[in-house]
Amino acid sequence: MHLIDVVLLTPPFKKYTYKIPSLLKNCNLEPGIRVIVPVQKRYTMGIIIKSHHKKHVAFKIKELILPIDKKPLFLKEQLEIFEDISTHLLVELGQVISSVTPSKLMSLKLYFLDKKGNKFNILEFLKKEPDILNAFLAKWINGDVKIVSQSKEDIIVELICSPPWPVKKNAKTQLDILEYLYTQGPQKKSHIIAKFGKYSGNVLRSFLNKGLIRFSSKNREYSSDLQYDYCSSYNLTKEQKEVIDVLIPYIEKNIFKTVLLHGVTGCGKTLIYEYLIKKSLELNKNSIILLPEVALAESTYQEIKQFFSGTNIYFYHGYLSNGERAKIFKTLSQATTPSIIIGTRSAIFLPVKNIGTIIIDEEHDSSYKQDERLRYHVREIAYLLAYKFKSLLVFGSATPDLKTYYAAINRKIELLKMKKRVTGNPLPEIDIVNLNKNPPTHGPFSEIVFSEIKSTLDNGDQVIILLNRRGFSPVVFCTSCREVVKCPNCSVSMTYHKKIERLLCHYCGKVMPFPCNCPVCGAVSYIPLDVGTEQVEEFVKEKFGNSYKILRLDADSYRREKKDEDILKSFSQGRYQILVGTQMCSKGHNFPGVTLVVVVDGDIGLNLPDYRATERTFQLLVQVAGRSGRGQKPGKVFIQTRNPSHYCWQYIKNNDYEGFIQHELKLRQMRRYPPFVKLGLLRFQIREDYQQHQRLIEEIRDYIHKIKRTSLTVLGPAPAPIFILNKNKRYQCLLKAESYAPIRAFAAKIFKKYSNYKKRIKINLDLDPYHML
Repeated sequence: MHLIDVVLLTPPFKKYTYKIPSLLKNCNLEPGIRVIVPVQKRYTMGIIIKSHHKKHVAFKIKELILPIDKKPLFLKEQLEIFEDISTHLLVELGQVISSVTPSKLMSLKLYFLDKKGNKFNILEFLKKEPDILNAFLAKWINGDVKIVSQSKEDIIVELICSPPWPVKKNAKTQLDILEYLYTQGPQKKSHIIAKFGKYSGNVLRSFLNKGLIRFSSKNREYSSDLQYDYCSSYNLTKEQKEVIDVLIPYIEKNIFKTVLLHGVTGCGKTLIYEYLIKKSLELNKNSIILLPEVALAESTYQEIKQFFSGTNIYFYHGYLSNGERAKIFKTLSQATTPSIIIGTRSAIFLPVKNIGTIIIDEEHDSSYKQDERLRYHVREIAYLLAYKFKSLLVFGSATPDLKTYYAAINRKIELLKMKKRVTGNPLPEIDIVNLNKNPPTHGPFSEIVFSEIKSTLDNGDQVIILLNRRGFSPVVFCTSCREVVKCPNCSVSMTYHKKIERLLCHYCGKVMPFPCNCPVCGAVSYIPLDVGTEQVEEFVKEKFGNSYKILRLDADSYRREKKDEDILKSFSQGRYQILVGTQMCSKGHNFPGVTLVVVVDGDIGLNLPDYRATERTFQLLVQVAGRSGRGQKPGKVFIQTRNPSHYCWQYIKNNDYEGFIQHELKLRQMRRYPPFVKLGLLRFQIREDYQQHQRLIEEIRDYIHKIKRTSLTVLGPAPAPIFILNKNKRYQCLLKAESYAPIRAFAAKIFKKYSNYKKRIKINLDLDPYHML
């Protein structure tokens, strides 16, 4: 009996065994092929992970209904990695695969398409006589028909008009949709209709007629002609050539190697990446280069396109439409010519064969850690991929993750350093401004900082102003009851966005009109406290707007209008003189005209209840400082702080990464934090309206204390720093051990014990957590 093991891509995500029908016995049903299988009284999609043969089976086995692919969608190496992830993260294999697969490739909206272009719905055949399905299946085997998915492309709705909008104040649905698009960015039309009701389709059409929105499919055209036409106008520095000479042999000899490229900002790491990719292409190998954000990935994509004219280059990220992601995924699964893949985190799961080089640029960035659903880190997946394909894996950063650097200095991975900028200019001079002695006198700026901004602009140079907090004001204070306005769904303050006159929760997306009656006392008497990027932009425009042009780059401007390319391009070309932004403008970008960087509030994030807080602050500020002085003129950096005694400032001021790391390592060893131990965070979420939540947590606490453990430290469960999030009360246990095995074993016992409590409590395990809030 010919059998296959299939992993379901829908709940319960389990593995089941099916019999291959006689009609399909001569088909090569390999692992990685999608299939439709029966589960109880329904049909669902699964992935073949194994085929085998048994003479006799003691129980009845259902038959496979239909294979969707003739060639595997997933590689053998990918399936092996998925198995490893499943074991490591204690999640079902089917959940791993479904989390990384474009949803369009998991849809059951499938059709038989004949040579005349006629489509026949497969699900309808499944409801009729099996002979009808078998007849078409025979035609599919012979190549007379093919299986296609629903051809309708996703329609993306983009807001193209800033507030105030020409709609009536009592038109609630219209305002809700406009505010949703403004705060969340472009959305699928089907998603908006599902969220706001069937009449929202009519609303969208009226917006389209008024010019408030536009529809698009977001499709790109990719070149398919392979011609190596490299730009030859690049001159390598001595350091760049030395690094390339070390790395190229690993690609040539198919040697698996992991390398940390630690180079100061402006040392020319991107050009090194391009030479490594060039060598991979010459050897008929694929390359993957990942970046932490779409804005940065886009600029790298444009540069790579210029360097590699006529090469297959794919740009893959989460803002692409579902249909486009599916198209790239399928194309790469069948590709026979070498390609370059550029993208963000999710691109690591594309079915790319014969990989020569994998590059993780800005490897320290926390965006490489997925915090929802499948909690993986790109570094770990990239390491497994490179090991499978005997590839070169390069981690690049001016401020590497402490764990990566610790591995390098302990010779677990190779360390290469670049200490000079390609221009030969020194790193910028950094001044720490004590706001206690030099308080803000010009909006959010002290006298010395404001004067330096004015002087820089008068000299014809550009300025970057960093404030890692979006909105107009992060706190709104009621003067009547002296309470801060908090989100009704979360235990966090709401941020005031002046441009749309709304309060917005940056965690759950809740929107409230402003001004409004205070939820505590009912008064309408508020003072906005503290500063966000909107307020800084407003002040800068008031002071300099008549003479200089100003741009803002943060998540609001990016998601709302998708104008990051225009913002970065315009600023880089010198058409604007001031760029106000969050951490989005801090890394990777090359702005030759910038000679001054100002950090409005260097203390943001420094004292969060997270052992990585100081490291993240150091990385952010050193990175943004690196945007200054990359052209012909030297650069300056001013960082304002109210906590000048903190130990991090001396290392930031001197750009002393190694000194900072040694200081931080001593603290972490003393307090037992990574890289000296392994961490796991066991999170418990209970609906806010569940009356017995305290009793349930006490029961969990009692059970935890009864579990025997010899090599594991358990702290908690205790309320999370953000206790209520999206109407869920949150508790967490911090787990410490010498390896992940005791942490997984402990978590597995908790999962098993409370597997029947799913309607009351959600439990998940986050290994090596990046966010402790």
